[in-house]
Formats: sequence, C-alpha cells, structure tokens
Amino acid sequence: MRCLTQSGFTLIELLVTLVLLGLVAMLAFPAVDSWFLSRQLAAERNALANELAGLPLKANISGNLITITTPDQLASVDNAFVIKEPISVLSNGYCLGGSFHLVQDDVINRYTVTSPFCDVKREP
Repeated sequence: MRCLTQSGFTLIELLVTLVLLGLVAMLAFPAVDSWFLSRQLAAERNALANELAGLPLKANISGNLITITTPDQLASVDNAFVIKEPISVLSNGYCLGGSFHLVQDDVINRYTVTSPFCDVKREP
C-alpha cells in the first residue's frame, strides 16, 4: 500500500495570507496616493515654468513684445493661476519679469519671474 501525501495550502493559510496582504495594501495606499498627487502637482509647475522659459525665444522669433496678463494666454495652466504682476518679454528676447500665484491643493504658492531669461523662482 502506498501512502498518499497531499501538498498545498489549507484554506485557513490562504485566508490569513489574504488578510495580511489587505492590511499591507490598506496602509500603503494613502502614501502612494499622496506621492502620486505631489508628482502631478510638480509636473504642472514644471510645465508652467517651461512655458515661461520659452517666452524669450517666442518673442525673439516673432519680433513682438509679449505681455502675459491673464492665465488664458498660457496653454499649460488652469484656473488656479493668478498673475499678480504682468510678465513681459521684449522683442529681442529680454524678459522684464513679473510675478504670479499658483494655487495647488488649497495651498497658494508665490512665484517671481526673473530677468533676463524668465527664470521662475519660488518666493518663501
């Protein structure tokens, strides 16, 4: 007579494993969610900074003065963007600067656009 041995997991072992995986996922999800939101907000800020940095080239190519006074003049912003001081770029590509506020996740961030290259600096 041969002795049959069964290999595998019992139902209790599988249930305990699933409960533990559920607890780990429940603890990790909020951290991952907040990390994803912070990366999304950083991407929006970088897109705006890149668009502003490209204004001197755009003004130089067109040969016209560019003055940004409203958020709808920029492609990469939404309604949470308020221009406090107009951002002006001369036709030769020299940026005169300006300032704006960006509201993200109920936090108001203040930025200054500095001359001569339209660099975006965050104000403390």
